[in-house]
Amino acid sequence: MVVAVEDFLPRPRTHRQIVHLVNKLEALDSVCVKLQSEHRSLGDARLLFDAAMAKYPTPPHHLDATANPNIAMPRGLKTQFQ
Repeated sequence: MVVAVEDFLPRPRTHRQIVHLVNKLEALDSVCVKLQSEHRSLGDARLLFDAAMAKYPTPPHHLDATANPNIAMPRGLKTQFQ
């Protein structure tokens, strides 16, 4: 069986989604870099977080008190924390 290069390339729709996600991650990374500056005040950090939350809102069901965590912990660690 000959493996073609096309088999490894994402479809156009998937490629657009990847590009969109990379752009979002670059914008969030710039916020992280700004937060690491030594000349930032707590007010500056608050403004950066507020702007990031306004631009990328989180669905409320992820922040609900009854939301399930998406953390897969090994059994040994889970019993240590209980």
